[in-house]
Amino acid sequence: MQGVAGTPGATGPKGDKGDAGAAGSAGVAGPAGSTGATGPAGTAGPKGDKGDAGVAGATGPAGLTGPAGAKGDKGDAGAVGAAGPAGTTGPAGATGLAGAKGDAGVAGPAGPAGSTGATGPAGTAGAAGPQGLKGDKGDAGAVGATGPAGTTGPAGPVGAAGAVGPAGPAGATGSQGIAGVAGAAGPVGPAGPVGAPGAVGAAGPTGAKGDKGDAGQGVPTGGTTGQVLSKIDGTNYNTQWTTPSAGGGSFPSIELSTSVTSSQNIATLAGSNTYTPLVFSSSNGTGAALTGGNTWNGSVFTVGSSGAGTYQVVVQMMPIPPSNLGLQYYLDKNSAIGNTTSTTAPYALSTYNLNSSAGNYRFNSTISTVIYLAAGDQITFRAQSISTSTTANTNPDGSNNLQIMRLK
Repeated sequence: MQGVAGTPGATGPKGDKGDAGAAGSAGVAGPAGSTGATGPAGTAGPKGDKGDAGVAGATGPAGLTGPAGAKGDKGDAGAVGAAGPAGTTGPAGATGLAGAKGDAGVAGPAGPAGSTGATGPAGTAGAAGPQGLKGDKGDAGAVGATGPAGTTGPAGPVGAAGAVGPAGPAGATGSQGIAGVAGAAGPVGPAGPVGAPGAVGAAGPTGAKGDKGDAGQGVPTGGTTGQVLSKIDGTNYNTQWTTPSAGGGSFPSIELSTSVTSSQNIATLAGSNTYTPLVFSSSNGTGAALTGGNTWNGSVFTVGSSGAGTYQVVVQMMPIPPSNLGLQYYLDKNSAIGNTTSTTAPYALSTYNLNSSAGNYRFNSTISTVIYLAAGDQITFRAQSISTSTTANTNPDGSNNLQIMRLK
């Protein structure tokens, strides 16, 4: 609850003079002043040009031509007479002499004062005046009346729990309670272990003889010396006679090792989308043997019925000096691309050496890849010259060769 207001304090000392207020805005422009008195007449201007000729008067009757008299003085100008009746046109008189140029006339009186001009535009605002001196500090105001009592504030938070008091003394032992009702019987226990087996009984009488069974599959007929029986697929008894590879059918085994024995002309790269199948010798090299029914005809390797597996294929093509014009070629599986370009990507594409200082090894090109081939799959190598204008030739010196090895 708010207490009673105290008595007002004594008046404080006079404060310092306050700072000067900001400069006021520029006032509205005053009305235009009245027109001044007319000034004195200016000096006479220069002599004017000769005036225009006056209107010709009526021609009088022609008089007799008298003798020329002496030139008289210039007479005063007479008053203009009334216009006489128009006479008949007389003959043209002789042209008179040109008169002297007249003197300048006296300046005319000043004209009347002009009307008052329109009010001019307002002038630009003047610069701000200097800052005034700081004014004296004003007197302290009277103490205000006591404000109304404030509302009651919210309740404060609950205080923390006090510490637990000490345990009280133990109570006296109570009297014996009434005996409870007997509980229900427990569940049946698990079965005991199996007892030891009894003694073997006496043998029964011999049964009647059964019917003769069907003949077994046995070993199929056919085959030659050294061949073995192998499974064709997962079907029961579906087998065939095959010739095991050297080493008793173990892998890896060299299936094919051959080379180019006759030079072959290869088409240029420019302006053609045709590739030439590479031709090697159809003979197999020493230490290599086709297994699993695999065959080779000089340009196509075909996987036999039991030749499915993983193969490593290595091809090397060397250019013929001195042109050293190399080949670009690719491995085509099952003629997926064929001899013309298509959007199908080759399984493997050759790389070749562009090092200009490699001599006869420049443009040497190779393929070295591993590929899985199923029974019936075929692989061929198709090539183009790397030149856009000159055909290339395969080298028959034995440096252009092909090896195919079965890994598993």
